[in-house]
Amino acid sequence: MELTEMSFEKSLSKVRGWRMKYSAAEYPHKVVMNLFYQLKPTEILWSEIDSIFNQRNIFSNFDEAFNNILDKHRNIQFNIRPTFEQDLKRNPEIGNIDYNTYSQTASKAAYGDAKMVEELEYSYIWFSIRDTLMLAFLAYGLTGMTISQAYQKVCGIWINNASFSTYASAENAFHQEVSLFMKMNYVPNFK
Repeated sequence: MELTEMSFEKSLSKVRGWRMKYSAAEYPHKVVMNLFYQLKPTEILWSEIDSIFNQRNIFSNFDEAFNNILDKHRNIQFNIRPTFEQDLKRNPEIGNIDYNTYSQTASKAAYGDAKMVEELEYSYIWFSIRDTLMLAFLAYGLTGMTISQAYQKVCGIWINNASFSTYASAENAFHQEVSLFMKMNYVPNFK
């Protein structure tokens, strides 16, 4: 199964699990918190992009490199967890998305707005896929690929003038790939 499809299925499964686990009032806020908790470690890892792409073949294959990136991602999550909510309220932006905007949407969803619930679920899945692609991109860097080679490996194309220097600028480079996948695979579920 392709990485994009695996990420889609995994995030969809998480959403379904949270829907059953939490009350209708709690659920939207849990989706938002988990979304930002997923993205923050990738933003932190992105600060290492220069060192990742300037090293030579740290790993001989993608699977080893990707597992290394995922381990780093989990370690960052573990380390930020104790103060994450407070830190997020003080610094609500991760890349190009703002916690306050999603928190407001969660509040509307908590009052029974099914379209807002759907928007949060879609956002969680969309950003989870994008996050996975960005982590895969970094992993390819650890195998010795250049930025353009890694991007082409992950997305199948190269975008002229794409910027990968910051997490926020790199987000845009992966937008088209995720949007096209979601358009073809996501089926809204108003429950």
